Amino acid sequence: MITSIRILGASLNYCHIIHDDQHAIVIDPGESPPVLDWLKKQNHKLTHIFITHHHNDHIGGVNDLKSQFPSALIVASSTSSIEYDIGLDHSKTLWVRWLNESITCLHIPGHTMDHCLYLYQDAAFVGDTLFSLGCGKNFEGSFENLMNSLNLIKSLNDDTLIYFAHEYTKNNLAFTLSMIEEPTLQAYMQNMPSKTVPTTLAFEKKYNLFLNCDQPNIWKKLRHKLGPIHTDIECFTKLRLAKNSF
Repeated sequence: MITSIRILGASLNYCHIIHDDQHAIVIDPGESPPVLDWLKKQNHKLTHIFITHHHNDHIGGVNDLKSQFPSALIVASSTSSIEYDIGLDHSKTLWVRWLNESITCLHIPGHTMDHCLYLYQDAAFVGDTLFSLGCGKNFEGSFENLMNSLNLIKSLNDDTLIYFAHEYTKNNLAFTLSMIEEPTLQAYMQNMPSKTVPTTLAFEKKYNLFLNCDQPNIWKKLRHKLGPIHTDIECFTKLRLAKNSF
């Protein structure tokens, strides 16, 4: 099972929890109190802490959780600068005994250079690289790094459930509608739930502009806002810069 809990208030963060009826894995605990409260109420033992990248709103609760559950293993990308117990290379898997399954790590640099995602069954925990109808900023990597990482996510199965780390969907939708006309998304704006995680990759491939920067028909739709576009990286760069100032 997967449960997503809100943390850090105004930051609109999610911490995702993979669990059975006794054990739990937490992903990106930006603070510890809501996670500890959930674990206590559910009477679950924390076995692993998975980190997608080093930003404090994703690791702020790690030390406290580790102090409460000393045997919990911290898992991160092998490229990460944080202290971890297990560092995973690109495409490497970690077997979790109580899950009786593996979790796969894919490196997706761009938002940060140590960013990774985790694949478990049909779920992808993508941190701050992909959001519903949007994507993260390239704080450390180049536009090309980030676009390539999004294209890697785009290559996953269409039915993949995307567990992103911030509830930014309403703002991302407003930006999308400022760029293009899309009746389906206009209707969605009127009926959007307060919690939009998870989304599906199929939905994002259809409506997320940042996943469609290789489509000449999208270039034409964006021309009146962004000027002439001739390549996928030009489209992505102009779109991300426009979102930065939206």
